[in-house]
Amino acid sequence: MMLGHPIKFSRLFFRRTALRNLSFAELSLLALMLLSWFPVSGGLQLLAYLAVPIFIVGALLLKKIYLSKTVTLALLFVLFLAFAGFIIHPQELHWSNVFLSILTFSSVGLLCVRIPKLELYFPFLLGIIATLSIAEFIMAAFQLYRTTGSLLFVSMSSGDSAVGSLMTNAHLFAVKMLIQAFLLAYALLFGYRSKLIILGFIGALGGAVFGSVLSTTALFLLGFLVLVYFLPHVFLPGISFKLLLLLRGLGIIALCGILALFVFFQADNVTYAQNIARTLPRAFTGGTISYGKLVALDKSFELLKEEPFSLAFGTGLGHFSSRAALILSGEYLKQHPNYLPVSMSSYTREIIYPLWNKSIWSVQFQDGVLNQPFQSLQTLFMEFGPLGFLVLCILYISLYYQIMKKKPHLKAHKLLQFSALSLIIILPFILLTDNWLEYPQVTILIWLLITMAQNLGESSAV
Repeated sequence: MMLGHPIKFSRLFFRRTALRNLSFAELSLLALMLLSWFPVSGGLQLLAYLAVPIFIVGALLLKKIYLSKTVTLALLFVLFLAFAGFIIHPQELHWSNVFLSILTFSSVGLLCVRIPKLELYFPFLLGIIATLSIAEFIMAAFQLYRTTGSLLFVSMSSGDSAVGSLMTNAHLFAVKMLIQAFLLAYALLFGYRSKLIILGFIGALGGAVFGSVLSTTALFLLGFLVLVYFLPHVFLPGISFKLLLLLRGLGIIALCGILALFVFFQADNVTYAQNIARTLPRAFTGGTISYGKLVALDKSFELLKEEPFSLAFGTGLGHFSSRAALILSGEYLKQHPNYLPVSMSSYTREIIYPLWNKSIWSVQFQDGVLNQPFQSLQTLFMEFGPLGFLVLCILYISLYYQIMKKKPHLKAHKLLQFSALSLIIILPFILLTDNWLEYPQVTILIWLLITMAQNLGESSAV
């Protein structure tokens, strides 16, 4: 059987689920994907954060993988720059923040990993994604109904214990399921229409709706319509003009229907969106900025102007707005664990903490994305400094061009290349909303796909 051949994913996945028959690559993919679904609260979350470091160390000892010198050296150099900042302002060094931040960012280590012929197991990975999407959809529906007594939310804030694997964060669940929905949609557009992929796509999209109200579906349909309207030759090669018109018409009808349901069931959210639309432009026309995310950005740039030399290397890992910095503020989690200290740098205490504490996020509609004074791009820029951020940008862009230059021949590998490039393009926009880079529940899948795509052309087809 040719693993790269466009066979039915359901046959591939279910025929090879006996652990004794799985290869090292298949076992690695299965273990990492299962662990990425662990919750973001409680002691069990450590398994998700430790999954990648343990995998890399163990696989290196077993000589099953090797590391990309270029990516590894680039990431180590950025880490060095982050520590260099403490030489300039040593009084700010909080070791607990540094160690927790390294742990939360640890999944990026997958970019360094090279497993021989890993790309040949991309169909197997899609089978895992589809299967997990179906299971999570069922679990999410049960948990949502048990928690709220309904399958529809009445507020923008769905809460951290509403839906998802083992009662995880609902927004995280929505983002993860939406990414999986896009990947499975790409598979459908490339001609892979097995029952498993179709049901997995329905489950992923439905789960995303449960996690982030009806607006998730509207976002998905809007993105799909843009692709169908402007890039049909890329996404739907060989499609007839009549079928293209039908898809466009059905997409518009579905989008209008979803928006109508949103207005009917989510009246409070409509009012909330109207307030944002009315007040947000003031932030860009010299008016008063009241949204936490924009206030934090504004104060970050002010801080760089005041301390350009001392912050050239950044505030240091876990010392500004990263998830580690927020957790150790003591008022980020609903219940701060006894085993974690309360440790804040002066930067977090003076800029971030006043914008995000229990008195703020416990109030409905004040805990929305726009009020959250943190997001991954801001965190990278401030904690790693402009120099570290520049190195990361160069590395990120180089990954895109390296994958784009690949010339895959198998349909499955073309789908892999397209999926990886799409995620690389989309990811920066996702990172503007939250500290998603520090959630291995999201990043493990993304880094796996990019690593797989890096392998294209390095293995002979089988």
